[in-house]
Amino acid sequence: MSVYFLEYKIIKNRTGLLGDVASLLGLMDINILKIASIEGNLRGFLIEIKNEKQKNIIMNSLKTVKNIDLCSIRKPSLNDFLAMKHGKKIISRKTDIYENKNYYRFQKTDLDLLIDFLSAHLKTKDSCFIGLIGEPRVGKTETAISASVHANKYWQLLSTTLLRKITRTRISDDYLNKNFVFIIDALTTFHRSRAEHIKFIKNILEKKLLLIIEHPDVLVRESKYTWLDFDFLIEIINPDHSSNDKNRYLHNYSSFDIG
Repeated sequence: MSVYFLEYKIIKNRTGLLGDVASLLGLMDINILKIASIEGNLRGFLIEIKNEKQKNIIMNSLKTVKNIDLCSIRKPSLNDFLAMKHGKKIISRKTDIYENKNYYRFQKTDLDLLIDFLSAHLKTKDSCFIGLIGEPRVGKTETAISASVHANKYWQLLSTTLLRKITRTRISDDYLNKNFVFIIDALTTFHRSRAEHIKFIKNILEKKLLLIIEHPDVLVRESKYTWLDFDFLIEIINPDHSSNDKNRYLHNYSSFDIG
């Protein structure tokens, strides 16, 4: 038995539609593990399938059900599991703003989804280079810490202004392993710190660690790193804001609390 993710789009949400689909799967001896609504007009199922032949029968049968459009039936990914849990899709975007690097955009109201997404990567990787983009007080540092805790990792703020200005210049070698997540505020590091701290951060960046970089715009501008060096980028936005300018967060440094 293999677990598959089945998704269809509702063309017309008539009474009894979900029951018809579930009954059809039941008649084919399909075990339904979970059903969820995804972004209003989508339905997702986690089902158990015996073999490829049974999968093809399901696809052909569902195509005959009126008022739905079968989107996919595939082995579930992390994003599929999260869509089932939260009812929202996580979409990898591409934009020339970040040199066509794939990135993910989350609204501030969806931090629970973002924390689940980020923590899943921190759990499964020994090292990762993550950029966290967003305006002041949108929840970048809090998200990084929460995701670390959710992933059962220790966390270390190497530069930040969350509670007070922190610019560390040393750390024990015992911390330099996959059990720790290191959070770096590049704006604080490169614009309000001494040379000793900057040298320390550059040394940390050379190591294979779990690294979350706030304001990666500054790191790209002030160092040898490019957008392509990041494993992935995450942007947190307020619902009424759009993202169309990679420098829009840097127009006025005084808007960031880095005193």
